[in-house]
Amino acid sequence: MPHIGIRLHDTMGTTLEEHLQAAKLQGFDCVHLALSKTIPGFTMKDAPQLLTDKLADEVRELLERYGLSCAIENDGKSAALAELWKGNLQGIDDGAVLLIGTGVGGGLIFDGKLRRGKDFMCGEFSLVCTNLSKKEEKESYWAELGYKGLFRRLEKVNGEDVT
Repeated sequence: MPHIGIRLHDTMGTTLEEHLQAAKLQGFDCVHLALSKTIPGFTMKDAPQLLTDKLADEVRELLERYGLSCAIENDGKSAALAELWKGNLQGIDDGAVLLIGTGVGGGLIFDGKLRRGKDFMCGEFSLVCTNLSKKEEKESYWAELGYKGLFRRLEKVNGEDVT
């Protein structure tokens, strides 16, 4: 069964329907929808609320229209599954994928399987605190290693705007 991944926030002028139609025309029969938009205050245990009934109904109707099945993950876990399936983790029992974007996400593979963890938090590296004595400061978390945090650190070192 051929699969293809679609990041919901990456439509950039292209609708989900256009992505699904193209997937079907290319011979795919299963899509993996990656939920990767950062929502303030959102935690992975709230994930079922992210896919609202209205959005779920729209996605379900489109999947039925194009005869596609669907799996939903966040972007880090989707990337880990893709690497396990067709990438650098093929044939590997234990591995990790790190995604550096607005924060640091990823996915962990143990015994050849994606691990989601309690409350789906496995692989959510942005929440790793590196300085417990200053846990109230955002610089104490891996989230600051995302591209915005890295730019801020570079600006401090160079004393100039790097954006």
